[in-house]
Formats: sequence, C-alpha cells, structure tokens
Amino acid sequence: MSARTDNIHMHSQAPKPHSASRYATIDALRGVAMVWMTVFHFCFDLAHLGLWQQNFLLDPFWTWQRVAIVSLFLFCAGLGQSIAYVQGQSWQRFFKRWLQVAGAALLVSIGSWLMFPESFIYFGVLHGIAVMLVIVRLTSSWGVGFGLRGCSPWCRHGLLSGGLARRVVKSGPN
Repeated sequence: MSARTDNIHMHSQAPKPHSASRYATIDALRGVAMVWMTVFHFCFDLAHLGLWQQNFLLDPFWTWQRVAIVSLFLFCAGLGQSIAYVQGQSWQRFFKRWLQVAGAALLVSIGSWLMFPESFIYFGVLHGIAVMLVIVRLTSSWGVGFGLRGCSPWCRHGLLSGGLARRVVKSGPN
C-alpha cells in the first residue's frame, strides 16, 4: 500500500468521539411540553387581543393547563440534568447549555418589558430553570437523600436528585 492509502485507511478506522445517548421518551415529553405551551400561548394571545373571550387567570381549565405545562417543563429539565450528570457532563458543556437557558430567560424579560413595561416578566419559568440547574449541578454529588428529609418516601428512595435518571441510564435509551 502507498503512504496515501495507508493514511486514508488509518483515518477511516479512527474512533468516533463519544456522544451522549438520546432518550426518545424524554425527547417526546419535551416536545409535548413545547407544543402544549405554544397552543396555550396562542390561545392566551387571542384572548389578550380581544379575539376570544377567555379568563386565563380564573378559569380552572386554563389555570390547570398552566400548572401542568410548567410542571412538565421542570420535570424534563431536572430529569435531563440528572441524566447529564450521571453521564459525566463536563462543566464546559453544562455552562454552554446553561447560557442558552439564561439567555432565553433574558430575552423573555426584555420582550415582555417591551410589550408590558408595567408588568414584565422579571423572574419566570426559564429564570427558575436557570437557577435550579445551577443548584442541581452544584449539589448533585451530595447524594440522593440530601435535602429530601421530610419528603414522602418515594422522594427519599431516589426518584429525585438523579435516582430516576440512573435507572433510565442503566436501562438504556428508548
């Protein structure tokens, strides 16, 4: 073989960099949360513009959806961070992801201030997720039971703080 073909053959056998596994169920939950939130906000905008008479502050149909959507987002963010921690996510990668969330939170604040200067969003869901991601990342090594004393038994048995993620990681991607 020539030096050129040896070089090509050697590069084709080089190991590929490791990439984190994706989990179809978690990705599907994230997708449901995004679509649900988009529909909710579209309906809210129609009511805000006076094109549809709905009471988003008091009607249980809308308040329940708001709570469910936020809960689903928080669950997905926490589960994703737990899985990333168990898979050994570097601080550099964490910081890059965190900047995306914090940047989006800042854009929400700026956009809402431009539209509603008297009642803009200064601390919303994305702001909360950004703060919680830092807290979870800094405390992940403290153990599953840390901070869960007094919670219901299912919390203390590893369903939070990465316990569920460890089970998901061990069982493999969907």
